[in-house]
Amino acid sequence: ITQHYQAVNMFISAKIPKCSGLCFNLYIFYLCYNSPAYPTAHAEPVVASAGQSVILPCSVKISATDDIQTVEWSKKDLKPVVVFLYRDGCETFEMKDRDFEYRTSLLKTGDFSLTLRNLQWQDSGVYICTVYKDGEIIKQKAVNLWVSGEEIKVEKGVESVRLCFKFKKLPDSSEVEWRNMWTNKLVWKFENGQEQPGDQHQDYQGRVEVTKDLLRTGDFSLTLKKPDYRDEGVYTCTVYKDKKELVKQKALHLWVIGESSIFVFCSSLRRQPGKRSNKLTNVCDD
Repeated sequence: ITQHYQAVNMFISAKIPKCSGLCFNLYIFYLCYNSPAYPTAHAEPVVASAGQSVILPCSVKISATDDIQTVEWSKKDLKPVVVFLYRDGCETFEMKDRDFEYRTSLLKTGDFSLTLRNLQWQDSGVYICTVYKDGEIIKQKAVNLWVSGEEIKVEKGVESVRLCFKFKKLPDSSEVEWRNMWTNKLVWKFENGQEQPGDQHQDYQGRVEVTKDLLRTGDFSLTLKKPDYRDEGVYTCTVYKDKKELVKQKALHLWVIGESSIFVFCSSLRRQPGKRSNKLTNVCDD
């Protein structure tokens, strides 16, 4: 349901921006009760936070004489990808997806649980652990990983909202980008020691600000002006080294509450009592 909801939220925001909340909620109701059964309905749920490490469980009872030739962890996608592959006593890398390089390891013999480090929001999904012995599958388990982010709820009409991210010392040849993962729109980018406004999506041009002295302070917090329901989504701030190695990522889930908001059904969000404020909403700790 969550995946359907996010996809429909993106679609309606882009195609039918004036669709009423009732219109959207009726469509979500239809999806909730008419979606086909998920092929991994019995997947064990695991929730973790972006930037942290997580263990995806997969245990097998074996004796000391058992010969386990192959253990494969894969992620279900439009095209399944290999996350970790163990053959004949060691890890093999030929088929490993590059997004998982240097981020995975197995626990120990008999426990083929996978440790996944430096979690990204994009890591959310269904992972399959398959254990082979003598060419036959002796164990297969599905784990449904959800990489969560801090939830931020602001009233429609507020002056701005600040999304907080700090990184003490930026490595050389680094790139920092803020992106809305629901729409895959680039919100802000820093590369080669300066901002890159030419790469910024037009929806955010003139609407975002960052700390001026960010290299000295390590403060890459983003201020988004005049947020409305079209800005809702999961915002990630990601630090890359040499354009490919992920160093750190933080995910923040932004909700905009107001008359035009379209996320009422299948959501536990409730408007908080109190007076409406048009002042800047700061979600940083300090």
